[in-house]
Amino acid sequence: MSANTNSERIRPEMRSICIPDETWSQAIEMSRLTDRSVSWLIRETIKNLYSKIKDDATLFYKSTK
Repeated sequence: MSANTNSERIRPEMRSICIPDETWSQAIEMSRLTDRSVSWLIRETIKNLYSKIKDDATLFYKSTK
């Protein structure tokens, strides 16, 4: 299964929230998703989600002061 197929399964608006385009570009360049590339993509996704949640929480906290 190619990275292109996997990226097309996720709606574009969700993909941009969870995984930046440059991350998808790197995954697509890998051509075939190996165990190593899947692990890397999962790590990148978690890092990006954590960062977004942290930023949103910080903005929310600042808005309640």
